[in-house]
Amino acid sequence: MTSPAGWQDLGGAIVTERSRRWRSRAAFAAASGISTRVLDDLENGNRANYLDSTLAAIEATLGWSQGTCRRVVAGGAIKRDMDSDLVRLMDIWPYLSKDARALLVDMAERARRD
Repeated sequence: MTSPAGWQDLGGAIVTERSRRWRSRAAFAAASGISTRVLDDLENGNRANYLDSTLAAIEATLGWSQGTCRRVVAGGAIKRDMDSDLVRLMDIWPYLSKDARALLVDMAERARRD
């Protein structure tokens, strides 16, 4: 059995990661395919009975490796599946202008073709 504090730790980690990349809880919930109510419960550590598919959706959306949610609940650290430069880019993406985003996408597409 996991402690309520572990679920609160997970909730805090989700809030920290989510708030850097999504402007709203609703946008993150939509991106991960879960309801805002479930996200609210997770972020506030309100319960401990989540489907594995729900936790997997959170992990995938945040770029965490499989099993990270349960690892954090058990007192472990976040493990990422993404390149650190990509994480940095994702963190600043919401703050970029439309023109800056278009420029970065264009550069990435050109690099892929070359």
